[in-house]
Amino acid sequence: TYATKDAAIAVACVSRGLQRALMRAVGMTDEAHEKPLGDPAAETRHYAALQARVEPVIASRATAEWKATFDAHGIPAAAVKIPLELLDDEQVLANGMLHDLAHPALGPVRVLSTPLRLDRDAFAPAPATPPFGSEARDILRALGFSEVEIDRFLTDGVTRRRYE
Repeated sequence: TYATKDAAIAVACVSRGLQRALMRAVGMTDEAHEKPLGDPAAETRHYAALQARVEPVIASRATAEWKATFDAHGIPAAAVKIPLELLDDEQVLANGMLHDLAHPALGPVRVLSTPLRLDRDAFAPAPATPPFGSEARDILRALGFSEVEIDRFLTDGVTRRRYE
């Protein structure tokens, strides 16, 4: 993952062929692609130094520019999005990864949907949980407390009807 001029991009270049393509795309060469180093420690140092050379080059252009360049070179790459950006992402929405929840206090809220898909209605989104404390009276009533006792609990701060 590399920082770009305006955001970040993730690049998948594990094979030597993709690594060569990346070097061409960024206008650089890497001698280790012509003659492998063979020593794991030397290879680690080499690629750390190479990364330090590549980072400023990728930081000089916008993510969309690099995405187009990488696509043209057959390099798997994608823009990195922060979670807030994913709430309106067309691919995320098309894959049904979000659910618009009718929240009783906030109104419509977009939340993550379950990542699992099964036939029929196996994982239907549930409604929002009731607001904190909204069921206090009902619960206390069901436990056998009188309205007078419940009022006293609320007045004395033993429980409350809403989050404060």
